[in-house]
Amino acid sequence: MDFPEILTTRVLTATAENFKFPTFVLQNMVPVDPIDGDLAEWDITEPNVKVDTDFVVRDGEAQPTDYNVIKHQTANLFHTFKWKKIDPEHLENLRGVGTRERRSREHITREQVDMVRRHGALLDEYLLWRMLSGSITVTIGGVSTTVDYGLPNSHKPTAAVSWFTAGTDILSDIRDWKNTLTEDSSRIPQMAFFNSSLTPAFINNTVIQNYLSNSAEGARVVSEGMVSRLMGLRLIEWDGVYKTSAGTTTKFVPDDRFIILPELTIDWIKMIRGTVAIPADDGQSYSMARDGFYVDVSKNPVALLMYYKACRLPVMTVPKCEMYCDVTP
Repeated sequence: MDFPEILTTRVLTATAENFKFPTFVLQNMVPVDPIDGDLAEWDITEPNVKVDTDFVVRDGEAQPTDYNVIKHQTANLFHTFKWKKIDPEHLENLRGVGTRERRSREHITREQVDMVRRHGALLDEYLLWRMLSGSITVTIGGVSTTVDYGLPNSHKPTAAVSWFTAGTDILSDIRDWKNTLTEDSSRIPQMAFFNSSLTPAFINNTVIQNYLSNSAEGARVVSEGMVSRLMGLRLIEWDGVYKTSAGTTTKFVPDDRFIILPELTIDWIKMIRGTVAIPADDGQSYSMARDGFYVDVSKNPVALLMYYKACRLPVMTVPKCEMYCDVTP
């Protein structure tokens, strides 16, 4: 069937690539690693930071060095395949000109944005935060599937005393957790995520109050009304939410978590994006695309069906680069 230009596979897919969703955090920060197909392979590694001063003489034989791969992992990417009904009146409008044609273009673009935001960016954000907890469990074709990222227990610590107790030495906990991350990964912690329920713990903590009163950070708290940096970490308060399948509104960052991360670089964290088959506009062939769209016609009832396909999987190749901390024992 001959569709108007806006409904062709080429235009729909190209348009989707330009959609931006600044309300999400990790989805915009984690590097993307594009691959062909839908099978992800990665090595779990542990940086070797031992200094070797056993040099060789000139023209001497090469010395062996340690192999740093702990485990090789493979997993199929998670596939998304959704469709949305577009009333047939819009197809007729698109063949004309004027206000009705423009309204139908806006309607189709808006529905596209909704699909990419919900089944693309929002799902990416959900998967990334679940990965940071150590594993992702999803249902694929009715079967529960889990991807374990090998986050060691030492990187899922629990505070000895609740951070909501005013006298808790929060700074000592942060110092210890930062040291663990640095010693195990050779990375420098840069940022920490939490949600607003944890903010009063910082403001009311007597140890932090004493620290701020004797540092430049104290003046910033007075001017900004919040603690934005602490112990060398950029503190990021984020209350982004999603709804579960049962309709329960849930925060991406749990109330009791303080998540410490280094700079987000592709050598330790990434979103792997694969390719999916998309029917070509000629109706006789197909092409491989990322975040692909196409349109088909339903005969009963008569309607346009707009399809969205994508596949992805977040990956941590160096799990010891993060600390997923429980602050309320």
